[in-house]
Amino acid sequence: DSTNINNGHKYIYDANGNLVYINTSRVKRDGKEDDKASEQKYRWDEENRLLAADENGFVSNYWYDADGERTVKTSGENEAIYVNSEFSGGNTSTARFSLYVSPYLVAGQGGKYTKHIYVGSQRIVSKLGDLASYGADPRRIPYAGNEADGLTINYKDKYNQQLQSIKDNYKTFDLPYNGKDNDDYVNGQGFCCNDDTPEAAQARTMNASTRSAVDNNFHDKDNYEKMQFYYHPDHLGSSSYITNLDGEVAQHIEYVPFGEVFIEERNNTWNTPYLFNAKEFDEETGMYYYGARYYEPRLSLWMSCDPLQEKNPNMCSYVYCINNPTRYIDPTGMIWEDPKKSESLKRSINNRIESINKNTSKLKSEIETGKGRFLFWSYKLNDNQKTNRRDKISENGQKVELLKQSLTAIVR
Repeated sequence: DSTNINNGHKYIYDANGNLVYINTSRVKRDGKEDDKASEQKYRWDEENRLLAADENGFVSNYWYDADGERTVKTSGENEAIYVNSEFSGGNTSTARFSLYVSPYLVAGQGGKYTKHIYVGSQRIVSKLGDLASYGADPRRIPYAGNEADGLTINYKDKYNQQLQSIKDNYKTFDLPYNGKDNDDYVNGQGFCCNDDTPEAAQARTMNASTRSAVDNNFHDKDNYEKMQFYYHPDHLGSSSYITNLDGEVAQHIEYVPFGEVFIEERNNTWNTPYLFNAKEFDEETGMYYYGARYYEPRLSLWMSCDPLQEKNPNMCSYVYCINNPTRYIDPTGMIWEDPKKSESLKRSINNRIESINKNTSKLKSEIETGKGRFLFWSYKLNDNQKTNRRDKISENGQKVELLKQSLTAIVR
């Protein structure tokens, strides 16, 4: 008798057009309304980057570099005890942790990491490994950038800054924070890697399989990064089949047009988070990370305004690929494109750049020798002709720079 028969949704945006609140209400058969059956809250910074998400008490935190690329992701649950409506105690745990070292390397809790191999901009292989394969104590390894150019990095201060950011996020969401410090990074044992999450269990299994290599402090050829997975995408770049080193299918995914997973078959070995358009799917929020923005496939909408909105004022800033997701893609969350036409356009631009560079080399050679050529004849250059060639070289340089900017926009 209490089966849900009607759902209502409420959306609130901030002054910059970023989605900050979603409320789902439900009217049951008995006519009673649960006005807060589900709540999602989002926190953004001044550059419209998502800092944190609260999914009914499950909080995810995000950090970015100076270029706006995501560098760290953590998420965890908050267990609290209330007595007579007053907070009495609780615990805040870290369920997942990801460190994006570069597009080629992602580290996680439990000392595990994933290497990515690309052909151009397309990811073709992911290789799994763990710190135990190296038999390394990170405390004995010089950190990148530490004491470089006379600078010393205080990692304790950076840790405290990150911890304060998490506390600020919980305060914004009106949730108590009761986390426990875990800074034992030996063999990747930090960030609550000994919790009961599948990621931690997988890391412990991988550590055990390479323990003999650790004891002898060398790589075991039979175990080192043996877990390799190959991507077989569709015409939009979305992961369709994932195969292992033996060619066996480890994961199979099919999608509805706007990116929501329709069918997924997988074994328990490993499953890729890089799904629709080969973008990372955040399970904790149900959104895809495109770089400039986050995309919600269940709503078929972007979560924030397009940074290049003024270039297409006649289009809704939240619409995904002008509502034609079976033909177009949006590699960065800023501009949609036809993947087939973009490849042709990139070839044309590269050919044009090569032609201009050849012309520039010819002009420079003529200035150096003081001789110009016309068909089969050469002639001596006067000062005016040399000036014209220098102007042409400068003009060519500007053209090449503009073409490279266009090429970068297409590739990204």
